[in-house]
Amino acid sequence: VVGSRLLTPVESPRQAFCVSLRTAGKLRLGVLDHVLVQPHNSPELVQRMLRRLGLQGKQVVKVVSSATPSRVLGRAVSLEELFGEVLDLSGVPSRSLLFGLSLCATDPAQRARLEHLSADMH
Repeated sequence: VVGSRLLTPVESPRQAFCVSLRTAGKLRLGVLDHVLVQPHNSPELVQRMLRRLGLQGKQVVKVVSSATPSRVLGRAVSLEELFGEVLDLSGVPSRSLLFGLSLCATDPAQRARLEHLSADMH
């Protein structure tokens, strides 16, 4: 890393940075090229999240829809791999994500809780 600057306002709940990298070898990046940095969550955090959600890490799932391209899209992966190497477990979910989840909830109590969490509290 040869440089880094914040692109979003300091008070923003999500931060975006412009990071300048020095590469070795034949890797050439153009102006509109980008590098995706995948999260890597600790095994302890992954296990805690799986327990909290009542899921088994060895369970295999297939990701069939995604808002962004992912290396797991369309292939079978364990929940441990998905939670460990693909999902960002350290970020705070946005209100729009929580509201979207509330629309999918089939349990009325879960729907109400997600709607409450997604409400603008200002």
